[in-house]
Amino acid sequence: MNRSCVFSVVLVLFVSQSAMAANQVVFAGAPTTAPGAITVSGSCVPDAGWTWSGVAMNVFPVGGGEAKSQLGAAKPMNMWGPITINGLPAGSYAVTVSCTFTKPAAGGMPAQSITIVGPLQIVTVP
Repeated sequence: MNRSCVFSVVLVLFVSQSAMAANQVVFAGAPTTAPGAITVSGSCVPDAGWTWSGVAMNVFPVGGGEAKSQLGAAKPMNMWGPITINGLPAGSYAVTVSCTFTKPAAGGMPAQSITIVGPLQIVTVP
């Protein structure tokens, strides 16, 4: 690999890392459970110049099984939710939420888009 190619890979990695560090996905407390269901709420916190355009909740059965996803709706003040996934068998689940952040083209830089996954939460569905 030549030096310019290595520099390009490092530059792209640096830009992606800086975008990920600046934009955040935050849960509003722990996910709540009910028989057959998991519900979450929270916020997508964009860095200056960024906006967020979408949010999805993802649940994965611990120990294997069918994963499920549900899109959520945006609310004022960068809030989202509640998002609920129903029809889940009893058991333990890993819960994540992902937000898509966008930044318009400016100053000769192209438009940017990145999806960031929030912290992993483990819950038990009764």
